[in-house]
Amino acid sequence: MTPWRDGWLHRDSARRAVVADGAAPRPRAAPGLSAAPRPRAAPGLSAAPRPRAAPRLRAALRLRAALRLRAALRLLASALEERDPACVARILDPRITLVIDTGGAAPAPPEPVRGRREVAAALVRTLSIHADTVLCEQSVNGRPGLSARAGDRVVGIIVVALRRRLITDIWIVLNPEKLRHWNP
Repeated sequence: MTPWRDGWLHRDSARRAVVADGAAPRPRAAPGLSAAPRPRAAPGLSAAPRPRAAPRLRAALRLRAALRLRAALRLLASALEERDPACVARILDPRITLVIDTGGAAPAPPEPVRGRREVAAALVRTLSIHADTVLCEQSVNGRPGLSARAGDRVVGIIVVALRRRLITDIWIVLNPEKLRHWNP
């Protein structure tokens, strides 16, 4: 402990600088309450450190999440190539939601589709609009996604969300107006 303006400066178990009150007598505490002096944070220091993950740990966690997402996208692409709803349903969360934005250019459900079997069937139906559709892994808004290509044109973009290695949400954009910048 080292002397401080109005008390003693010491480090607590979390290595924070704490000022303990001086030796001045304190009034007696009521029964059941502690009469020990309460440590205060030193001027300019917060009383409790903010929990922060190390930058390397955060980067490693982001990388792990991206790798899981890419693996899920590869499974989804291979299942959709089979055009088998039962195969697609195996990698979907039971409470999955599918949102399709066609802009009125293609037939699609007007409301989000919910449920494993319903989403799997809707995915297979939606991607069979073009017979020669090929799914390619693509970066979409900085995250892994899939692009549906018919020949050399992008006809759709697929983005997914994961929870516990199952796909929980799927967003498909088939709106030609929104896909204009994907096709030169």
